[in-house]
Amino acid sequence: MRRALTFALLALLPACATPKPTQALVDARAAIQRAKSGKANKLAPARVLTAEKKLEEAEQAFKDEPGSKKEKHSAYLAMRLAELAEAHASLRAARKMQENALSSYMDSQDAARRQQKAELRRRRKELEDLESRLKAAKGNNKKLAKLREELEKKKANLQKSLEAERKARQAAEQKAAAALGKLQEIAKIKEAQEETIITLSGSVLFTSGKSALLPVARQKLKQVVIALKAQQKSRKMLIKGHTDSRGSKSRNRELSRLRAEAVRDFLIEQGLDANRITAVGKGASEPVATNRTAEGRANNRRVEIVLKKAH
Repeated sequence: MRRALTFALLALLPACATPKPTQALVDARAAIQRAKSGKANKLAPARVLTAEKKLEEAEQAFKDEPGSKKEKHSAYLAMRLAELAEAHASLRAARKMQENALSSYMDSQDAARRQQKAELRRRRKELEDLESRLKAAKGNNKKLAKLREELEKKKANLQKSLEAERKARQAAEQKAAAALGKLQEIAKIKEAQEETIITLSGSVLFTSGKSALLPVARQKLKQVVIALKAQQKSRKMLIKGHTDSRGSKSRNRELSRLRAEAVRDFLIEQGLDANRITAVGKGASEPVATNRTAEGRANNRRVEIVLKKAH
């Protein structure tokens, strides 16, 4: 009797064993762990969190009904969400590298131009000194001939330096112009005598009546940042927020100021020099179209980035 009972209990053991998760759940766990331990956790934390929540659903389904369709489906979605988070992080990292490379290039260009200008000043000083020596050597033909020969050489060297500086300046100006030209797809660019005005539609940047940047606005402004980084570092920026005439003057001025500051803060966050950027709110005081039509009001709701000419 005891032996029969033992065999009966042994027969029940497999049925009581801990159930194993499906392969989909195992893969999802591994994908989430990779995302959490990699750059996705830093560069795309919201996406990693979404993937984790979906994994929690899969884990709960596994507890409730191991091997169920819900467990497999939720696990599959969690794995895909984790993979998307990693892909998004890789894309952001690549863009950051591109922006850093451009910034480094512009820094090196600025340094090269400063060096060339210093070299020009040095050569001009040499010429001035030589001319003084020429005046002092008046009447000494042999000494004059030697000094004149030296003067001609220094003039030739100065001319070469001037030409190199001119070419470097032209290359920098062309690159800056090309960067601004790419913005034509998302912004209006206006060149004035002493400034360049980049105008962005308020509807692209903000929800009506709000000052928090929309997700799509951050992507658009990143393109603006690339163009701004290509400009000379000495250029100052004034960010002007504008509204239409609906609402009170005080509310419009406050809203426009907050929007201008939101754009300024984003530009600084992306690596632009805070000391170069000022933000002001103009409210409805500087319309570019009539406020009597919906189209006119839409045109008046805008943010302008005014680049002052470098001197």
